[in-house]
Amino acid sequence: MVGQQFGKWTVVNDVFGRTNDGHKTVLCRCLCGVERFVSYRHLQHGSSKSCGCQGGKIVFHGKTDTPTYRSWVAMMTRCYNSKRREYHRYGGRGIVVCQRWHTFQYFFEDIGERPDGCSLERIDNDRHYEPGNVRWATQKEQARNTVRNRYVVLHGVRRVLSDVAVESGIAIETMRNRLASGMSVEDSISRPVMNNRPSTLLIEWHGEKKTISGWADALGMRRDTLAFRMKHWPLEKCFSAPLRAHMSYKRATE
Repeated sequence: MVGQQFGKWTVVNDVFGRTNDGHKTVLCRCLCGVERFVSYRHLQHGSSKSCGCQGGKIVFHGKTDTPTYRSWVAMMTRCYNSKRREYHRYGGRGIVVCQRWHTFQYFFEDIGERPDGCSLERIDNDRHYEPGNVRWATQKEQARNTVRNRYVVLHGVRRVLSDVAVESGIAIETMRNRLASGMSVEDSISRPVMNNRPSTLLIEWHGEKKTISGWADALGMRRDTLAFRMKHWPLEKCFSAPLRAHMSYKRATE
């Protein structure tokens, strides 16, 4: 199809996609220089003859052989070409490209030239390719922003859970277990980690500091019981809940 003309449109690439209703689209260039994916059905029926311009001076963007242009084509095809291997992660789950960016020139105006070593990334993987949700990112940044990463909100800021765990000096599995038990993010990083900690570690409660053994004696419970609570419960509940609450929780988790 490359080279075929339909009015002012000329097919310039054999890459094709699909509209939301399943019709084939092809990459075309208007006589004025604008490039856009156009429905092949509209080209054949003559309902699309140009980009809407009135002709005039031909101005080509000159970016056809650049990484930026290739990224734009790849973005369009993975959202609209169901034959692409990765389609199920993009168009297959409803991710689309905003209508403005169906024209390369507008995409380039909004995003700019692709830096060396970068590729196109959506900041929020559940949103579309649209202004405010797309940036050029390094491979390392891309890897950190996959759907497999878990995000938490700490002090009003959305963060990757693994980063919060590293900065807090807490094992990622410990963080996951604490959050799964219903503990808040703030509590999960402020709670002392009892495993492999010296027995002289002081725990503060209501302005008083004692070791875990000291608190266990003061509360009339075994040290292991208190240690178990501190792995799963907020600090206030650890010290105030009756023993039967602990035993009910332990039976439920076994």
